[in-house]
Amino acid sequence: MNTYQKLVEKFGHEDRKKKCIEELSELIRAIARDDRQNYIEESAQVKRLLIQLNIVFNVSHDELMNQDMIELKKLEELL
Repeated sequence: MNTYQKLVEKFGHEDRKKKCIEELSELIRAIARDDRQNYIEESAQVKRLLIQLNIVFNVSHDELMNQDMIELKKLEELL
């Protein structure tokens, strides 16, 4: 069991979802303030929590990569 799985197990699904929402809010504020350092910190925290939410929602790496490719194709169509 890795660290992220241990965190999900210790704090539970609802806590991890609430924590991610909180960190996303802090990231939004950092972006709005154009605060580069705070953006870096909050981005890293959000990234870690998204990994935990992948565990909560039982999302595989392959599923994420497939969706990423779909989204990338949509973006390429805009160019």
